[in-house]
Amino acid sequence: MLQPISFTVTADDGSGVNVTASAPDYVAYEMEFNRSILAGMSEGLWSVYMYVVWHAMKRQDLTELGWDAWLATSPTFAREIVSEEPAPLEPEAPIGSSPDSQ
Repeated sequence: MLQPISFTVTADDGSGVNVTASAPDYVAYEMEFNRSILAGMSEGLWSVYMYVVWHAMKRQDLTELGWDAWLATSPTFAREIVSEEPAPLEPEAPIGSSPDSQ
């Protein structure tokens, strides 16, 4: 399952916003292009990322521009990498023999 992805988007005039793309944006891409978003992302297609970034911005009222007009602003984006260590499922057992094994 594809998780939300956060991006920092910068327009050619230097202005920028942070936006998070999620399920509604991924579905919109698949409906618009009749193609799996996972396939497009695994192929590294620039259009996939640009479309979901634009759609997320449009959906969150961060742009009023349509797809072609927004693309004409020559936006760039960087994916925000959030590193969160997952909590262990169980506490680690101490190294060595257990008191019950003697």
